[in-house]
Amino acid sequence: MTSIATLTPTQRLVLLRLGEGRTDKQIAEGLGFLPGTAKKHVDNLRRKAGHKTGGPRITRIELVLWGQAQGFLAVPGVSAIELTISHIESAVVAGTITEEELLGVLNRQTKRKDMINDRLERERSPNPAQARVA
Repeated sequence: MTSIATLTPTQRLVLLRLGEGRTDKQIAEGLGFLPGTAKKHVDNLRRKAGHKTGGPRITRIELVLWGQAQGFLAVPGVSAIELTISHIESAVVAGTITEEELLGVLNRQTKRKDMINDRLERERSPNPAQARVA
């Protein structure tokens, strides 16, 4: 996974538009290039966000979550959850995400949350080897 700092200025603009729930066509129209070019920028963002060839495709919502986690798509007064819900609603209405993709995102996010919680629990638990020394 790459840092937001490595994104080109155009990739940053595309990520901001994704955070607004825009389609490739809307991104292209707003930035003055062809829809295919917008798609290429989104694909490049997927690679920078950690997509591996042959692995599960990173959805647009996951790109937005990545941008939020990096502190790039923060909206003053709006929580990351509210922004994500808003983006999901926009994507569903615009037809840019299928039910299957949405379920995949939710499944992967749940797995990530569980992994983080497990790691935090291990860090909080005393190390049995250290407890014997004391």
